[in-house]
Amino acid sequence: MAGKALIPVATLWPVTSKKFPGPKGAAKFKIGDGGHMDNSGLLPALQRKVPRVVMFLDTDVKIGMKSDFCTYTPVDAVELGKSAAWYLVDKFGLGSHVEGSFLMHNQVFRFRDLQPILCDLQTHRRAGRPAVSLRDLEVLKNSWWGIEGGWTVKLLVYHLDKSKVFENQLPADTQKEIAAGKEGMFANFPQFSMVQQNPQSLISYTGAQVNLLSSLVEYGVRQHASYFREVLAGIPRNLAEQQPSAGFEALHPREEIEGSKELSDILRR
Repeated sequence: MAGKALIPVATLWPVTSKKFPGPKGAAKFKIGDGGHMDNSGLLPALQRKVPRVVMFLDTDVKIGMKSDFCTYTPVDAVELGKSAAWYLVDKFGLGSHVEGSFLMHNQVFRFRDLQPILCDLQTHRRAGRPAVSLRDLEVLKNSWWGIEGGWTVKLLVYHLDKSKVFENQLPADTQKEIAAGKEGMFANFPQFSMVQQNPQSLISYTGAQVNLLSSLVEYGVRQHASYFREVLAGIPRNLAEQQPSAGFEALHPREEIEGSKELSDILRR
């Protein structure tokens, strides 16, 4: 509650245009980084009809592992809504109402398309890999955000979470600090707290924490390089190898896990 008291609130009026004519009433907004509306940057991209998008979810929400999202059995909306970053699930109609926030207006994809994405993320998480999902999604019309529907976006999601494959290749002293949990220098890794991660500081991280987190993300990008090439360079992945299907025909990579030499090169930078 003390943290919320630090966030300024102001009454603002909307900027109107021919596309969004007035008059429109003013409303109270939290003044900050925009997280009360959207943390992803996806919505402005869809406004511009960007056909291929990479979305990094740097979040303190862990990928849900309670239910198996890769079965034919639908999982209830409440559990789905708690199984990934809120600024992912709200795009599928699971934005919860919070006073001062506006997440209820963020749906741009069909609800039925969420569970297959969570299946992808969960599969990587179970295998100890950095979690990604690449899907072609139908964009729905969203008048609140001025997004035109009826087209398809290729969306690559990189969801921050633990990767045992990555951690097992770290130096022994680094692994020891991670294993120490709250008592170690990497408490909460990789979901570092946004506020008071370190007792002597309000919002800053140590150099070691920044290096470890950035190394994990870079490692994930390298391991899933074929996904990023497909989205950013238009180079299709090689799908000739049979992929596991779990009810949703979800594609899961069978990529070779690189040895520790590449990871050592990353960590030395």
